[in-house]
Amino acid sequence: MKDKGLAKAFIMFIISIITLSVSVFAWFAISSQTKIGKIIGQTADYSAILVFDVKKNDDLDWTEIETINDMHEFFGNTIPNDQIHFKIDITNNGNKDLYVDLMIRNLYSEVSYEGFDMLDVYYLKDGLITVVDNDPLIADEIIPLHHTPDPTPVIKHDQTLNLYRFSNLVDSNNNFTILNNYFVPVGRSISTLFTIVYDENTSRSEYESGIFHLNSIYIYLN
Repeated sequence: MKDKGLAKAFIMFIISIITLSVSVFAWFAISSQTKIGKIIGQTADYSAILVFDVKKNDDLDWTEIETINDMHEFFGNTIPNDQIHFKIDITNNGNKDLYVDLMIRNLYSEVSYEGFDMLDVYYLKDGLITVVDNDPLIADEIIPLHHTPDPTPVIKHDQTLNLYRFSNLVDSNNNFTILNNYFVPVGRSISTLFTIVYDENTSRSEYESGIFHLNSIYIYLN
């Protein structure tokens, strides 16, 4: 029973408290020294190397994020139409196949004005989550959204909201599932890619002081 519990123990990919706002993309954690790059997750049964990379807008090169300060320095002056690209690398370097769950937990909005929600104006670009294998012979894979968005058009504050806005993607616990029970055999290396966009049509001043919170990103191995 103990081994089973260890086998199902989760690895927290320590990306604690992402904050997106018009003026700043802030990244907070318990300690500014917390390392979040090249995490080696190990349990009694599984071992994986996790790497977190980001880039913004038309940047060609990825930047590996290793500390909270890296995020502060990399993201600044986030304005409508900014695109933040995320890449999470997972390498199964253990001796057992594993299944991966990857989730952004507790997305929420902080706005001073009633009726305004930052989850309405940040969206998943094209609704796409892509898994790219390091083996070029393996085709890229589009991951279906775990939560199907409501296709009904919505207009708020004279703005037509994007179908893939996060207020239309999160579950009842305000979580957003990226990978669900995704199979990663021994020796396989994959990259999970997605892009978050600050809606280019956002013009109301009430959003300017708003904050879009992504509380944490979790990776579970089982």
